[in-house]
Amino acid sequence: MSQFDTDLIPAYTAEQMETVWREAVAKILDGYALLHEAEKALHGVFGKFDQYSNLSPLPDSYRSYRIEKGDSLEEKIVNQLRRSIWRTILNILEVQKHMSTQDKKKLDERLEKEDLPEITIQAIADIFASFMQNHEQMFAAMCQEAFQGLYPRWQHYQTNELHRLGQNHKVILQGRVERRYNGGFRPSAYREQEMIVVDRVFHGLDGKAMPASYRSPLVDAINTTQSDGKGETEYFRFQCYHNRNLHMTFKRPDLLVRLLQVVGSNELHA
Repeated sequence: MSQFDTDLIPAYTAEQMETVWREAVAKILDGYALLHEAEKALHGVFGKFDQYSNLSPLPDSYRSYRIEKGDSLEEKIVNQLRRSIWRTILNILEVQKHMSTQDKKKLDERLEKEDLPEITIQAIADIFASFMQNHEQMFAAMCQEAFQGLYPRWQHYQTNELHRLGQNHKVILQGRVERRYNGGFRPSAYREQEMIVVDRVFHGLDGKAMPASYRSPLVDAINTTQSDGKGETEYFRFQCYHNRNLHMTFKRPDLLVRLLQVVGSNELHA
């Protein structure tokens, strides 16, 4: 047994996860076998008295999800459970926290549509190994997304032009926030993930893991603003405005330089 098996997941090892999955699937299949036997016995004596009296109904969670591939109902349900558990495993491994929005979308599509492997120690190890192998590439993609958000293409704000030239450390970001009913602000639903990525990138560039928070320190700070729209985190000082613009000042200009080095941009000249 490797260190991976015992240390990968704090609560349960990969070996335990495989064992529980295998035993649960066996119980599910045995349970459906008993239901089929009971149904067959009833039909043998009473006939198919009601076409809707199926002892193996489709669970509500399955019914609202998809029609999975499989030769039988129980196989379809096991396939759906496998898909759900792989999502849980990836959440435990925190793989998606290290992905750009585009990479996360691709992963979601794979989890939604592709046939997934059995849940085994080796399969979990392979996922983790792939993540570790591609970690730098994934972080570079996150940096590229953060760069596109922090260096908007429009230059009709003088603040942004000076920011692009490296002559100040402030940027005006359009459409990033919206008003809450209590008078404060919150991130725009369409741009929140982009702001989470920015937060992750700055923590990564600083060699730190993102601290435990509801969404991210930056998003949480915006969500808790008062009517003046002002807030601050370790890396940013910001103010939200009624026109939905977010004015953000960078407290660590050195991290901006590192960001531009990762994405290979010479936008910043200072």
